[in-house]
Amino acid sequence: MSAPLPVLKALAGTDGSRGDKKLSLERIGASKLTGAPREWCNHARYTSLLRVRGHSREPRIGSGDILAVDSLQTDPSKLVGKLVVVIHEENGFCVSRFRRYETLDVLQSESPQYKAIVLGKNSGWRVVGRVLGWISAAS
Repeated sequence: MSAPLPVLKALAGTDGSRGDKKLSLERIGASKLTGAPREWCNHARYTSLLRVRGHSREPRIGSGDILAVDSLQTDPSKLVGKLVVVIHEENGFCVSRFRRYETLDVLQSESPQYKAIVLGKNSGWRVVGRVLGWISAAS
């Protein structure tokens, strides 16, 4: 069974690709509704779909794929090792892996060619939600 989720009119970049500059996921209009697995809908009111731009997460997530993002899940202590969507005023939305090293919260690429980003009060980055899964554009 599937549940309808909104496909937002915005793109999340991967490392090296900028995403759309928006304030939050909640303020973006939807281009359409599409079916998503029920297990992605525990917080259906806070879950939306967001297209990806860029190739740094391939082969797992490619440009054009659609991410399911739960904007209710932003607690850093529960996101360690998870894919997240973050936002930055200048870089827009981005998908990255959330890591914690002792007292440092870090966004880390799958590709060694991109440097990790240390999160902090002055970094300008903010987690907007956890990636629950994705739909391949190839399917």
